[in-house]
Amino acid sequence: MVIFEQSIGEFTYFSGLFSPAAQWREGMVNYKRTEGDPAALLCALSFATGLGFGGHMEHGLGSAYLGLQIADALTLDNEEREAIFYGALLKDVACTACSAGIAAFFPDDEQVFLSDVILIDPSQFSDMIGWLSRYFRLDARFPSRIAKLLSFLVQCGPIVKETMRSHCEVAELFARQLGFPDYVQRTLRFQWERWDGKGMAYGLKGSTIPRTARILHLVQVLDLTYRFGGPEATSILAQEKRGTRFDPEGVDAFLTLTQQTDFWKTFEEQSTQEALLARRPSTVADCAREDLTERVCEALADFIDLKTRETWHHSRMVAEVARRIGNCLGLEAGELARLRCAALVHDVGKVAVPAAIVAKGWHQSSSEWETYRLHPYYTQRILERVDTLQELAQAAAAHHEWMNGQGYHRQLCGE
Repeated sequence: MVIFEQSIGEFTYFSGLFSPAAQWREGMVNYKRTEGDPAALLCALSFATGLGFGGHMEHGLGSAYLGLQIADALTLDNEEREAIFYGALLKDVACTACSAGIAAFFPDDEQVFLSDVILIDPSQFSDMIGWLSRYFRLDARFPSRIAKLLSFLVQCGPIVKETMRSHCEVAELFARQLGFPDYVQRTLRFQWERWDGKGMAYGLKGSTIPRTARILHLVQVLDLTYRFGGPEATSILAQEKRGTRFDPEGVDAFLTLTQQTDFWKTFEEQSTQEALLARRPSTVADCAREDLTERVCEALADFIDLKTRETWHHSRMVAEVARRIGNCLGLEAGELARLRCAALVHDVGKVAVPAAIVAKGWHQSSSEWETYRLHPYYTQRILERVDTLQELAQAAAAHHEWMNGQGYHRQLCGE
């Protein structure tokens, strides 16, 4: 089985996973203490999807903050607040697979972000041409780029529709896997619907779209617009798209909020992980599974392995090999669980690497190799941002280190 052989091959680099047992036991203290807090765990997924969706790790947190602010302004109940908050953290879990599908029509070294797709209006030809022109430079490869452009324009409608629908459905499935209720799942399923019914995923219109989905769609676009264009551009977009793309009720609540003194300054201060965790709504997923940490790590593994066909199920196979070796070494149950989790998330940093470079494997150019070899760094950066998973960061990021110091990215050696 090819995937199994590839997993064993990479597992030889996991020297960082097998530190002395005493260190594993010490790490298990904090690891078990926060197990079962879905909001804290999903921050890791949000940071990873933020990198893959638009290059901004805090995008999910920013969307969650804006969503809670609008929910408070509209006095929504706890179920609606729960759907908006956890929807914002889970919404982009399919970005690796969907970006890879679109990236097939673009230059190999380009990281194509789905955030571009939701910031433009796919029904406007001028918007599509303006977006596509960003990826086509006048160089020796220009003719091949033009050929890909024409191919994309011919198939644009079906590609964008399938991308949007897949993005939403995979997020819905992940929410179901993690034990979130139906109203959270529906929010994710319809997150890209438009008020005027011109959304390309399902074509729902007006009040037939769940209100939580309408708000989630609004806040994720507002957050991205703010990051790219600032406060003024964000308010202008909301006003221009009121009643067409966005629910008028949500837009009115948002525009009223922006009249508050230092609204955006407060946004910067309060859309942090610590501040949002203090405001997180209660959820039935809190007690849905005792092994929630492992479930989220499995979600991260599936999230990154969706990036290419060649890597599908790779992280789970590495985790299984790691668990078996750990068992042979006599690790206790808790230590085996932590080992398995570190193996599951080892490749999550690949979200920052263009899909075409990941798919090339050993056939990468020297410049592509320099990009690829940074993925352990991004793995560590993502995991260290989440208290629950910090104890996994060093081991997971060391999976390409060699005992002789000739590995990457830090060139560690020995024990």
